[in-house]
Amino acid sequence: MEPRCLGTFLLEKQVGRGGMGVVYRARCLKDGRVVAVKLLPNDIESNYRKRFAREMEVLRSLRHPHIVRYYDGQCDNKHCYYAMEFVEHGTLAALLQRRGQLNWDEAVDYALQVCSALEYMHERGIVHRDLKPGNLLIGSDGQLKLSDFGVAWVVDGQHLTREGRTVGSFAYMSPEQISGSDKLSASSDLYALGCLLFEMIAGQRVFGEKIGPPVLLDHLRTKPPNVRQFAMNCPIQLANLIAQLLEKTPASRPKDAGAVMKVLNETRTTPEFVHLPETEVVSTPDVRPTVSEFPGQLWHELPQLWHELPAAGRKWIAIAGLIVLGVTIGLGLRSDTSESPRAQVTQSDGSKRTLQEPPPESWSVMPVLMFFVTVSVLGGLAAHLRKLNREEEALAARKAARTVVPRRSRERDEAQHYLDDLQSSVQFH
Repeated sequence: MEPRCLGTFLLEKQVGRGGMGVVYRARCLKDGRVVAVKLLPNDIESNYRKRFAREMEVLRSLRHPHIVRYYDGQCDNKHCYYAMEFVEHGTLAALLQRRGQLNWDEAVDYALQVCSALEYMHERGIVHRDLKPGNLLIGSDGQLKLSDFGVAWVVDGQHLTREGRTVGSFAYMSPEQISGSDKLSASSDLYALGCLLFEMIAGQRVFGEKIGPPVLLDHLRTKPPNVRQFAMNCPIQLANLIAQLLEKTPASRPKDAGAVMKVLNETRTTPEFVHLPETEVVSTPDVRPTVSEFPGQLWHELPQLWHELPAAGRKWIAIAGLIVLGVTIGLGLRSDTSESPRAQVTQSDGSKRTLQEPPPESWSVMPVLMFFVTVSVLGGLAAHLRKLNREEEALAARKAARTVVPRRSRERDEAQHYLDDLQSSVQFH
Protein backbone atom coordinates (compact mmCIF):
# COMPACT_ATOMS: atom_id res chain seq x y z
CA MET A 1 0.00 0.00 0.00
CA GLU A 2 1.33 3.44 -0.94
CA PRO A 3 2.15 5.82 1.93
CA ARG A 4 -0.34 8.61 2.54
CA CYS A 5 2.37 11.17 3.18
CA LEU A 6 5.47 11.89 1.11
CA GLY A 7 7.64 14.52 2.69
CA THR A 8 5.47 17.58 3.16
CA PHE A 9 2.72 16.34 0.84
CA LEU A 10 -0.47 14.53 1.84
CA LEU A 11 -1.76 12.19 -0.89
CA GLU A 12 -5.52 12.53 -1.38
CA LYS A 13 -6.58 10.80 -4.58
CA GLN A 14 -5.09 8.93 -7.53
CA VAL A 15 -5.75 10.90 -10.72
CA GLY A 16 -3.56 9.16 -13.30
CA ARG A 17 -1.21 6.35 -14.14
CA GLY A 18 1.63 6.34 -16.65
CA GLY A 19 4.25 3.97 -17.95
CA MET A 20 6.62 4.67 -15.07
CA GLY A 21 4.44 5.70 -12.14
CA VAL A 22 1.23 6.96 -10.58
CA VAL A 23 0.02 10.55 -10.25
CA TYR A 24 -1.87 11.69 -7.15
CA ARG A 25 -3.77 14.78 -6.24
CA ALA A 26 -2.10 15.96 -3.02
CA ARG A 27 -1.98 18.88 -0.64
CA CYS A 28 1.09 20.65 0.67
CA LEU A 29 1.12 20.51 4.48
CA LYS A 30 2.99 23.82 4.71
CA ASP A 31 0.66 26.15 2.84
CA GLY A 32 -2.37 23.98 1.89
CA ARG A 33 -1.68 24.32 -1.83
CA VAL A 34 -3.10 21.59 -4.11
CA VAL A 35 -0.39 19.87 -6.15
CA ALA A 36 0.13 16.79 -8.32
CA VAL A 37 2.59 14.20 -7.02
CA LYS A 38 4.22 11.74 -9.41
CA LEU A 39 5.42 8.61 -7.61
CA LEU A 40 7.47 5.65 -8.87
CA PRO A 41 6.91 2.11 -7.53
CA ASN A 42 9.52 0.96 -5.03
CA ASP A 43 10.44 -2.12 -7.09
CA ILE A 44 11.08 -0.30 -10.36
CA GLU A 45 14.30 -0.99 -12.27
CA SER A 46 17.32 1.21 -11.68
CA ASN A 47 17.40 2.61 -15.22
CA TYR A 48 13.89 4.01 -14.70
CA ARG A 49 15.03 5.60 -11.45
CA LYS A 50 17.83 7.33 -13.35
CA ARG A 51 15.39 8.54 -15.98
CA PHE A 52 13.03 9.81 -13.29
CA ALA A 53 15.83 11.69 -11.55
CA ARG A 54 16.75 13.26 -14.89
CA GLU A 55 13.12 14.31 -15.43
CA MET A 56 13.15 16.05 -12.05
CA GLU A 57 16.38 17.82 -12.97
CA VAL A 58 15.02 19.05 -16.31
CA LEU A 59 11.66 20.17 -14.94
CA ARG A 60 13.30 21.98 -12.00
CA SER A 61 15.22 24.16 -14.47
CA LEU A 62 12.16 25.29 -16.45
CA ARG A 63 9.86 28.22 -15.68
CA HIS A 64 7.34 28.92 -18.43
CA PRO A 65 3.57 29.60 -18.47
CA HIS A 66 2.98 26.62 -20.80
CA ILE A 67 5.13 24.12 -18.88
CA VAL A 68 3.98 22.53 -15.64
CA ARG A 69 5.82 23.99 -12.67
CA TYR A 70 8.04 21.85 -10.45
CA TYR A 71 7.75 22.37 -6.67
CA ASP A 72 9.72 19.75 -4.74
CA GLY A 73 10.72 16.09 -4.68
CA GLN A 74 13.32 13.45 -3.96
CA CYS A 75 14.67 10.27 -5.54
CA ASP A 76 16.57 7.81 -3.36
CA ASN A 77 16.48 4.15 -2.46
CA LYS A 78 13.36 4.69 -0.37
CA HIS A 79 11.11 6.86 -2.55
CA CYS A 80 11.18 8.53 -5.96
CA TYR A 81 8.60 11.29 -6.31
CA TYR A 82 8.19 14.95 -7.12
CA ALA A 83 5.41 17.50 -6.71
CA MET A 84 4.34 19.74 -9.57
CA GLU A 85 1.58 22.14 -10.55
CA PHE A 86 -1.87 20.54 -10.45
CA VAL A 87 -3.79 21.12 -13.70
CA GLU A 88 -7.40 20.15 -13.15
CA HIS A 89 -9.08 20.04 -16.56
CA GLY A 90 -7.58 16.88 -17.98
CA THR A 91 -5.49 16.40 -21.10
CA LEU A 92 -5.74 17.42 -24.72
CA ALA A 93 -6.07 13.71 -25.53
CA ALA A 94 -9.27 13.54 -23.47
CA LEU A 95 -10.61 16.64 -25.21
CA LEU A 96 -9.96 15.12 -28.65
CA GLN A 97 -11.58 11.89 -27.50
CA ARG A 98 -14.75 13.81 -26.64
CA ARG A 99 -14.90 16.14 -29.63
CA GLY A 100 -13.18 14.19 -32.38
CA GLN A 101 -11.62 17.22 -34.06
CA LEU A 102 -11.17 20.92 -33.37
CA ASN A 103 -11.84 24.00 -35.45
CA TRP A 104 -8.70 25.08 -37.27
CA ASP A 105 -8.45 28.38 -35.38
CA GLU A 106 -8.71 26.58 -32.03
CA ALA A 107 -6.00 24.16 -33.15
CA VAL A 108 -3.80 27.10 -34.17
CA ASP A 109 -4.25 28.68 -30.73
CA TYR A 110 -3.18 25.47 -29.00
CA ALA A 111 -0.25 25.02 -31.40
CA LEU A 112 0.97 28.55 -30.63
CA GLN A 113 1.03 27.73 -26.93
CA VAL A 114 2.97 24.53 -27.58
CA CYS A 115 5.40 26.39 -29.84
CA SER A 116 6.00 28.95 -27.11
CA ALA A 117 6.98 26.17 -24.70
CA LEU A 118 9.13 24.41 -27.32
CA GLU A 119 10.95 27.59 -28.25
CA TYR A 120 11.76 28.20 -24.57
CA MET A 121 13.02 24.62 -24.12
CA HIS A 122 14.99 24.45 -27.35
CA GLU A 123 16.82 27.66 -26.54
CA ARG A 124 18.05 25.86 -23.41
CA GLY A 125 19.11 22.77 -25.32
CA ILE A 126 16.25 20.53 -24.19
CA VAL A 127 14.33 18.27 -26.61
CA HIS A 128 11.11 16.84 -25.19
CA ARG A 129 10.93 13.75 -27.48
CA ASP A 130 7.46 12.72 -26.30
CA LEU A 131 5.18 15.53 -27.43
CA LYS A 132 1.63 14.15 -27.73
CA PRO A 133 -1.94 15.06 -26.66
CA GLY A 134 -1.67 12.96 -23.50
CA ASN A 135 1.25 15.07 -22.25
CA LEU A 136 -0.54 18.39 -22.74
CA LEU A 137 -2.65 19.38 -19.74
CA ILE A 138 -5.51 21.91 -19.95
CA GLY A 139 -5.82 24.47 -17.16
CA SER A 140 -8.94 26.16 -15.84
CA ASP A 141 -8.24 29.14 -18.11
CA GLY A 142 -8.00 26.90 -21.18
CA GLN A 143 -4.21 27.25 -21.39
CA LEU A 144 -2.04 24.23 -22.21
CA LYS A 145 0.75 22.99 -19.96
CA LEU A 146 3.43 20.68 -21.33
CA SER A 147 4.31 17.84 -18.96
CA ASP A 148 6.15 14.51 -18.69
CA PHE A 149 9.83 15.13 -19.36
CA GLY A 150 10.77 11.54 -18.59
CA VAL A 151 12.49 10.96 -21.93
CA ALA A 152 13.69 14.51 -22.52
CA TRP A 153 17.06 14.82 -24.26
CA VAL A 154 19.62 17.41 -23.25
CA VAL A 155 21.63 18.36 -26.32
CA ASP A 156 25.42 18.02 -25.84
CA GLY A 157 24.80 16.65 -22.36
CA GLN A 158 25.13 13.17 -20.92
CA HIS A 159 23.29 10.77 -23.22
CA LEU A 160 20.89 8.18 -21.96
CA THR A 161 21.23 4.55 -22.96
CA ARG A 162 20.30 3.54 -26.50
CA GLU A 163 17.07 2.06 -25.17
CA GLY A 164 16.27 5.40 -23.61
CA ARG A 165 16.97 7.26 -26.83
CA THR A 166 14.42 5.25 -28.81
CA VAL A 167 11.53 5.42 -26.37
CA GLY A 168 8.52 7.56 -27.15
CA SER A 169 5.00 7.30 -28.48
CA PHE A 170 4.96 5.54 -31.85
CA ALA A 171 2.23 7.73 -33.38
CA TYR A 172 4.31 10.92 -32.87
CA MET A 173 7.92 9.78 -33.25
CA SER A 174 10.12 11.39 -35.89
CA PRO A 175 11.96 9.18 -38.40
CA GLU A 176 15.34 10.02 -36.86
CA GLN A 177 14.03 9.18 -33.40
CA ILE A 178 12.74 5.81 -34.65
CA SER A 179 16.08 4.96 -36.24
CA GLY A 180 17.89 5.75 -32.96
CA SER A 181 19.96 8.55 -34.42
CA ASP A 182 22.64 10.14 -32.23
CA LYS A 183 21.87 13.49 -33.86
CA LEU A 184 18.51 14.29 -32.34
CA SER A 185 17.61 17.97 -32.44
CA ALA A 186 14.72 20.32 -31.83
CA SER A 187 13.42 19.32 -35.27
CA SER A 188 12.25 16.03 -33.77
CA ASP A 189 9.80 17.93 -31.54
CA LEU A 190 8.61 19.90 -34.58
CA TYR A 191 7.78 16.63 -36.36
CA ALA A 192 5.69 15.62 -33.34
CA LEU A 193 4.03 19.05 -33.45
CA GLY A 194 3.04 18.34 -37.06
CA CYS A 195 1.46 15.06 -35.95
CA LEU A 196 -0.34 16.91 -33.16
CA LEU A 197 -1.67 19.63 -35.47
CA PHE A 198 -2.83 17.05 -38.00
CA GLU A 199 -4.73 15.12 -35.33
CA MET A 200 -6.41 18.21 -33.88
CA ILE A 201 -7.69 19.36 -37.28
CA ALA A 202 -8.37 16.04 -39.04
CA GLY A 203 -9.80 14.22 -36.03
CA GLN A 204 -7.48 11.25 -36.56
CA ARG A 205 -3.78 10.47 -36.42
CA VAL A 206 -1.54 10.98 -39.43
CA PHE A 207 -1.39 7.28 -40.30
CA GLY A 208 -4.71 6.27 -38.80
CA GLU A 209 -5.03 3.87 -35.91
CA LYS A 210 -2.05 1.69 -36.78
CA ILE A 211 0.07 0.52 -33.87
CA GLY A 212 3.46 -1.09 -33.44
CA PRO A 213 5.93 -1.64 -36.31
CA PRO A 214 3.49 -0.71 -39.13
CA VAL A 215 3.13 2.88 -37.94
CA LEU A 216 6.89 3.15 -37.42
CA LEU A 217 7.44 2.06 -41.02
CA ASP A 218 4.91 4.67 -42.17
CA HIS A 219 6.82 7.40 -40.34
CA LEU A 220 9.99 6.23 -42.06
CA ARG A 221 8.70 5.67 -45.61
CA THR A 222 5.10 6.76 -46.26
CA LYS A 223 4.13 10.23 -47.40
CA PRO A 224 1.51 11.66 -45.01
CA PRO A 225 -1.92 12.54 -46.42
CA ASN A 226 -2.97 16.15 -46.86
CA VAL A 227 -4.92 17.31 -43.83
CA ARG A 228 -7.46 19.01 -46.15
CA GLN A 229 -8.68 15.57 -47.19
CA PHE A 230 -10.26 15.39 -43.73
CA ALA A 231 -10.95 19.09 -43.08
CA MET A 232 -11.72 21.13 -46.19
CA ASN A 233 -12.04 24.31 -44.12
CA CYS A 234 -8.37 24.17 -43.14
CA PRO A 235 -6.48 27.22 -44.50
CA ILE A 236 -3.93 26.54 -47.22
CA GLN A 237 -1.03 27.99 -45.21
CA LEU A 238 -1.83 25.70 -42.29
CA ALA A 239 -2.05 22.60 -44.49
CA ASN A 240 1.29 23.49 -46.10
CA LEU A 241 2.87 24.05 -42.69
CA ILE A 242 1.72 20.64 -41.45
CA ALA A 243 3.12 18.99 -44.58
CA GLN A 244 6.45 20.73 -44.01
CA LEU A 245 6.55 19.72 -40.34
CA LEU A 246 6.01 16.09 -41.38
CA GLU A 247 8.94 15.96 -43.78
CA LYS A 248 11.11 12.87 -43.35
CA THR A 249 14.41 14.74 -43.05
CA PRO A 250 15.01 17.41 -40.37
CA ALA A 251 16.58 19.79 -42.91
CA SER A 252 13.28 19.96 -44.84
CA ARG A 253 11.26 21.07 -41.80
CA PRO A 254 10.95 24.62 -40.44
CA LYS A 255 14.21 25.75 -38.87
CA ASP A 256 12.77 26.29 -35.37
CA ALA A 257 9.63 26.80 -33.29
CA GLY A 258 9.82 30.56 -33.86
CA ALA A 259 9.43 30.07 -37.62
CA VAL A 260 6.40 27.87 -37.00
CA MET A 261 4.85 30.51 -34.73
CA LYS A 262 5.25 33.12 -37.46
CA VAL A 263 3.28 31.04 -39.97
CA LEU A 264 0.63 30.22 -37.37
CA ASN A 265 0.13 33.90 -36.54
CA GLU A 266 -0.10 34.81 -40.24
CA THR A 267 -2.66 32.05 -40.75
CA ARG A 268 -4.77 33.25 -37.85
CA THR A 269 -4.67 36.86 -39.09
CA THR A 270 -5.16 36.32 -42.83
CA PRO A 271 -6.22 32.73 -43.56
CA GLU A 272 -6.28 31.70 -47.21
CA PHE A 273 -8.85 29.26 -48.53
CA VAL A 274 -9.50 27.66 -51.89
CA HIS A 275 -12.26 29.63 -53.63
CA LEU A 276 -14.38 28.46 -56.51
CA PRO A 277 -13.67 30.36 -59.76
CA GLU A 278 -15.90 33.36 -60.21
CA THR A 279 -18.57 33.03 -62.89
CA GLU A 280 -19.99 35.81 -65.03
CA VAL A 281 -23.40 37.00 -63.89
CA VAL A 282 -25.78 37.25 -66.86
CA SER A 283 -28.97 39.26 -66.41
CA THR A 284 -32.10 37.63 -67.79
CA PRO A 285 -35.50 39.21 -68.48
CA ASP A 286 -38.32 38.64 -66.03
CA VAL A 287 -40.20 35.89 -67.87
CA ARG A 288 -43.62 35.02 -66.47
CA PRO A 289 -45.77 32.11 -67.64
CA THR A 290 -48.75 32.99 -69.83
CA VAL A 291 -51.88 31.17 -70.95
CA SER A 292 -50.33 30.36 -74.33
CA GLU A 293 -47.53 28.49 -72.52
CA PHE A 294 -49.94 26.23 -70.64
CA PRO A 295 -48.46 22.71 -70.85
CA GLY A 296 -49.86 19.99 -73.05
CA GLN A 297 -52.62 22.07 -74.70
CA LEU A 298 -54.56 21.47 -71.51
CA TRP A 299 -55.96 24.98 -71.58
CA HIS A 300 -57.76 24.35 -74.90
CA GLU A 301 -59.13 21.00 -73.69
CA LEU A 302 -60.64 22.34 -70.48
CA PRO A 303 -63.96 23.66 -71.94
CA GLN A 304 -64.73 20.33 -73.63
CA LEU A 305 -63.69 18.34 -70.56
CA TRP A 306 -65.82 20.57 -68.36
CA HIS A 307 -68.99 19.85 -70.37
CA GLU A 308 -68.24 16.12 -70.44
CA LEU A 309 -68.00 16.02 -66.65
CA PRO A 310 -71.19 15.12 -64.70
CA ALA A 311 -72.89 17.89 -62.78
CA ALA A 312 -71.65 16.59 -59.41
CA GLY A 313 -68.05 16.59 -60.64
CA ARG A 314 -68.36 20.14 -61.96
CA LYS A 315 -69.60 21.27 -58.55
CA TRP A 316 -66.58 19.86 -56.68
CA ILE A 317 -64.12 21.29 -59.22
CA ALA A 318 -65.71 24.71 -58.82
CA ILE A 319 -65.33 24.46 -55.03
CA ALA A 320 -61.65 23.48 -55.39
CA GLY A 321 -61.04 26.38 -57.74
CA LEU A 322 -62.60 28.84 -55.30
CA ILE A 323 -60.38 27.51 -52.50
CA VAL A 324 -57.22 27.96 -54.59
CA LEU A 325 -58.33 31.45 -55.63
CA GLY A 326 -59.05 32.40 -52.01
CA VAL A 327 -55.66 31.21 -50.80
CA THR A 328 -53.92 33.16 -53.55
CA ILE A 329 -55.80 36.38 -52.75
CA GLY A 330 -55.22 35.93 -49.02
CA LEU A 331 -51.49 35.51 -49.44
CA GLY A 332 -51.37 38.49 -51.72
CA LEU A 333 -53.21 40.68 -49.20
CA ARG A 334 -50.95 39.48 -46.41
CA SER A 335 -47.89 40.40 -48.44
CA ASP A 336 -49.31 43.81 -49.32
CA THR A 337 -50.30 44.68 -45.74
CA SER A 338 -47.12 43.44 -44.06
CA GLU A 339 -45.14 46.18 -42.42
CA SER A 340 -42.19 47.41 -44.44
CA PRO A 341 -38.93 48.67 -42.98
CA ARG A 342 -39.07 52.27 -41.88
CA ALA A 343 -36.33 54.85 -42.04
CA GLN A 344 -35.95 58.31 -40.57
CA VAL A 345 -34.83 61.15 -42.82
CA THR A 346 -33.90 64.65 -41.87
CA GLN A 347 -35.67 67.35 -43.86
CA SER A 348 -34.23 70.70 -44.86
CA ASP A 349 -35.75 72.39 -41.80
CA GLY A 350 -34.01 69.96 -39.47
CA SER A 351 -37.14 68.00 -38.57
CA LYS A 352 -37.23 64.25 -38.86
CA ARG A 353 -39.83 62.31 -40.75
CA THR A 354 -40.35 58.57 -40.85
CA LEU A 355 -40.62 57.08 -44.31
CA GLN A 356 -41.79 53.62 -45.14
CA GLU A 357 -39.34 51.95 -47.46
CA PRO A 358 -40.74 49.93 -50.34
CA PRO A 359 -40.84 46.21 -49.67
CA PRO A 360 -38.36 43.95 -51.42
CA GLU A 361 -39.35 42.75 -54.86
CA SER A 362 -40.66 39.40 -53.71
CA TRP A 363 -44.25 39.97 -54.91
CA SER A 364 -43.79 37.89 -58.05
CA VAL A 365 -42.88 34.68 -56.23
CA MET A 366 -46.25 33.74 -54.73
CA PRO A 367 -48.39 34.25 -57.87
CA VAL A 368 -46.02 32.11 -59.90
CA LEU A 369 -46.03 29.47 -57.20
CA MET A 370 -49.83 29.44 -57.01
CA PHE A 371 -50.00 29.35 -60.82
CA PHE A 372 -48.10 26.09 -60.89
CA VAL A 373 -50.19 24.74 -58.02
CA THR A 374 -53.30 25.50 -60.07
CA VAL A 375 -51.75 23.88 -63.13
CA SER A 376 -51.04 20.75 -61.11
CA VAL A 377 -54.61 20.61 -59.78
CA LEU A 378 -56.17 21.13 -63.19
CA GLY A 379 -53.76 18.67 -64.76
CA GLY A 380 -54.82 16.05 -62.26
CA LEU A 381 -58.49 16.75 -62.95
CA ALA A 382 -57.92 16.51 -66.69
CA ALA A 383 -56.18 13.17 -66.28
CA HIS A 384 -59.09 11.98 -64.15
CA LEU A 385 -61.55 13.06 -66.85
CA ARG A 386 -59.62 11.18 -69.52
CA LYS A 387 -59.68 8.08 -67.33
CA LEU A 388 -63.46 8.39 -66.90
CA ASN A 389 -63.92 8.75 -70.68
CA ARG A 390 -61.82 5.63 -71.31
CA GLU A 391 -63.86 3.66 -68.77
CA GLU A 392 -67.14 4.80 -70.38
CA GLU A 393 -65.89 3.77 -73.84
CA ALA A 394 -64.85 0.35 -72.52
CA LEU A 395 -68.25 -0.11 -70.86
CA ALA A 396 -70.05 0.80 -74.08
CA ALA A 397 -67.90 -1.67 -76.02
CA ARG A 398 -68.76 -4.46 -73.60
CA LYS A 399 -72.50 -3.69 -73.94
CA ALA A 400 -72.24 -3.74 -77.72
CA ALA A 401 -70.44 -7.09 -77.58
CA ARG A 402 -73.24 -8.60 -75.53
CA THR A 403 -75.84 -7.54 -78.16
CA VAL A 404 -73.79 -8.76 -81.13
CA VAL A 405 -73.26 -12.30 -79.85
CA PRO A 406 -76.97 -13.40 -80.03
CA ARG A 407 -77.35 -11.98 -83.57
CA ARG A 408 -74.37 -13.98 -84.76
CA SER A 409 -75.86 -17.10 -83.14
CA ARG A 410 -79.13 -16.65 -85.12
CA GLU A 411 -77.20 -16.24 -88.35
CA ARG A 412 -75.33 -19.49 -87.66
CA ASP A 413 -78.65 -21.33 -86.99
CA GLU A 414 -80.25 -20.06 -90.22
CA ALA A 415 -77.21 -21.09 -92.23
CA GLN A 416 -77.30 -24.57 -90.70
CA HIS A 417 -81.03 -24.97 -91.61
CA TYR A 418 -80.30 -23.90 -95.18
CA LEU A 419 -77.54 -26.51 -95.50
CA ASP A 420 -79.82 -29.22 -94.09
CA ASP A 421 -82.57 -28.39 -96.58
CA LEU A 422 -80.12 -28.37 -99.46
CA GLN A 423 -78.76 -31.78 -98.47
CA SER A 424 -82.26 -33.25 -98.25
CA SER A 425 -83.11 -31.93 -101.70
CA VAL A 426 -80.04 -33.55 -103.24
CA GLN A 427 -80.82 -36.92 -101.68
CA PHE A 428 -84.41 -36.73 -102.95
CA HIS A 429 -83.34 -36.33 -106.56
